[in-house]
Amino acid sequence: MLEILAFFLALIALVLAAWAWQLSRRTSQRLDKLLKRRATRRHARQERLTVSALRAELRYRLRQPTARASYLLVIRNMGEHAAEQIEVLIDDMPARKHPLVVRDGSATVTRLAPYTQSGNEIRLRLSPANALTSSFRLKVHWMDGTGKRANAWSVDLDSTSDL
Repeated sequence: MLEILAFFLALIALVLAAWAWQLSRRTSQRLDKLLKRRATRRHARQERLTVSALRAELRYRLRQPTARASYLLVIRNMGEHAAEQIEVLIDDMPARKHPLVVRDGSATVTRLAPYTQSGNEIRLRLSPANALTSSFRLKVHWMDGTGKRANAWSVDLDSTSDL
């Protein structure tokens, strides 16, 4: 009788060992999946930070500094990387050739370092009295550290409205 009891205890121990091994294997697989997912997220986050550090972000502000007849268009790089090959277009015409822009040389800036580091900006004096129309479309294209020329924005502005 003792032999039968020992046999059943050994059988129960074997079943428990198999169950524990199965449980351990599942836990190990779950842990592997979790670690892979965490590594993927960490890599994606690092990629976003790297791309963010290489990206230039140009923003504009239109303000009226002095006379009612002239406006100042200020473009700053608020990103973390320099913007290069900057192209400012007004009504699909280079800003330096547009009749709305008062010629002062700042329309030819092609590289803009981050504003927080350099304080540099593009300043265009706009005089609606020189143009036939007071509303215009502003487009800006540039390249940054990502190497893509796809960086661009455009906006319709009305220089006669109150700011």
